[in-house]
Amino acid sequence: IFRSHYKLKHETTAYVFWKTILGCDHYVGRGHLPPEVGRQLYYALVDCHLTHGCDVAIDVDETSFALLNGINLVILRRILGVGKRSGIAQLYSELGIYPLRVRRVLLALRYLAYLRDQPESHFAWKAL
Repeated sequence: IFRSHYKLKHETTAYVFWKTILGCDHYVGRGHLPPEVGRQLYYALVDCHLTHGCDVAIDVDETSFALLNGINLVILRRILGVGKRSGIAQLYSELGIYPLRVRRVLLALRYLAYLRDQPESHFAWKAL
């Protein structure tokens, strides 16, 4: 039901990544962009597209989520400068980034806790 949203966010994420982070990498010289700077750019420019809407639409369709997770792995590998056969767990530990599925679930749970803490007169609380 949300596959078109996932496709749009995949395309937007790819576009933003190619135009910004790779642009910076080419500007300073391929492979000379420090991973810490790449991580800051990732959180500032890419993460918002990968987590958009996760607080109201939990990932239930594996095919749709694979679109976002695939582009996420490509981006993380490019930031670290490793090949596509590199281990996935190492990407997250080296950059200090939560895996995308975990990050999306944590954001959804935080939003649920926020809704739970609203007063009973709040419309969002009534919707629960």
